[in-house]
Amino acid sequence: PAMEGIESQDSVASDCYGGSDDYDTDTMDDAFAEFDEEDDEDMAGGKGAPAAECLTPADLIKTQLSHIAEVNTIFQIPPGTARILLAHFKWDKERLLERYYGGDQDKLFEEAHTINPNKLPKKQALSGEMSCEICYMDYPAEEMTGLECQ
Repeated sequence: PAMEGIESQDSVASDCYGGSDDYDTDTMDDAFAEFDEEDDEDMAGGKGAPAAECLTPADLIKTQLSHIAEVNTIFQIPPGTARILLAHFKWDKERLLERYYGGDQDKLFEEAHTINPNKLPKKQALSGEMSCEICYMDYPAEEMTGLECQ
């Protein structure tokens, strides 16, 4: 009585698949018959394409740190900024190098949502004591740090 208004799963499945429980396997075979060995090669990287390499998490971190150090050395920017730029370019160093040297660097940093460290004012050596703007206590100036974005 309570189940009278509910259709059976078989009738719903029958409606979805055209009224038959039998699947037309011939149509599926025809669709996949168009693939040949050449298509398989193209999907696997093709001729002359580098083979994919699986990295362990430790190897991945080692590779990332190597890329960060290389970009840091070339651009003379902080490692954190180098990591942000590499992540923005999906860790493609060559694309990052092309874009960095071939275009508007300010726009590049803006698109990567980071600050161009080359545009920051040079830090002045501070001496004496400064008041902390958070706790209002006085500390030696050389112990004070802050964000670079100001």
